Amino acid sequence: MSALDAFFDQVRHWPRLLTATGVADRMLPWLAAGAIGLSCLIGLILVGSLMRAGPGARRRHAVSGPRPSRSWRIIQFACLTLSPWIEPLMPVGHRFRLQTRLRRAGLDQVLTADGFVAGQLLCAGLAMAVTMPAVLALGWSAGASLMIAMIGAIWPMLRLLAVAHERQQRVVRDLPAMLDLLALGLDAGASLPAAMAMAAERGPLGPLRDEFARLLRETHAGRARQEALADMANRLADPGVGHALAAIRSADRQGGDLASMLRDQSEQRRQERFIDAERRAMQAPVKLLLPLLLFIFPGTFLVLLFPIAMRILSEGLL
Repeated sequence: MSALDAFFDQVRHWPRLLTATGVADRMLPWLAAGAIGLSCLIGLILVGSLMRAGPGARRRHAVSGPRPSRSWRIIQFACLTLSPWIEPLMPVGHRFRLQTRLRRAGLDQVLTADGFVAGQLLCAGLAMAVTMPAVLALGWSAGASLMIAMIGAIWPMLRLLAVAHERQQRVVRDLPAMLDLLALGLDAGASLPAAMAMAAERGPLGPLRDEFARLLRETHAGRARQEALADMANRLADPGVGHALAAIRSADRQGGDLASMLRDQSEQRRQERFIDAERRAMQAPVKLLLPLLLFIFPGTFLVLLFPIAMRILSEGLL
């Protein structure tokens, strides 16, 4: 018998040896927990990449608009297949809310409400399928599988809300710079469409620049500028953007010194950001009070009182 045959003969006896010694029973919960953690990590990476634009989308010109990620392109066929079956079953109110959230996140051109629900069902099925071996190995009930499926279905919605909130913050941050670019173009003698094109081309990378590029695409396609501006204000749903776009619409319709109006809007938005930063700074001590009471103060008192307690115990006073 060669050395290789002897090695494989020993390998064939390993499962029996592990079972007899009880090592397999001790390792099974750890293996199951590792499988659950790995499956959750893979699901989070998949869904997180689903809700992002493609990796090269921000490096290209903003006129290209949002693009689906590689993960979305992988499951897009399954979502489009399930969409016709989901469409008649979805309530109108839920569809409207989903469309509004997708619009706030800037994904309304990439995802539809039916496709998003189909993606939620696929994530639920994927989470249940991946964790099913671990659930069976641990001997959990069917309720655990349903709970995992519910977490898989809820996670895309949580990710969508997080993307919408992050996008809203970036819009507020980039708004003064975009208004300054518009005012600079108007002061240079450019028309309003030319100033918007300059802002869409040279503005800071972000959702606001993409929205101006989308506005230009719609107007070039023949849509009225007033209607496109109103739709942009509805998509962003930010008071500062709404006021600035309302000023642009009013000046475009009635005439007036739009450049000075945009500079005033930009200065006002900056002051609002400074006021919000001061408010957050004033709220910081209040938010730190609970961690101080729960974690910092007990540890500090323990360090200070430990030598005193040891001295008392060593002298037999207690």
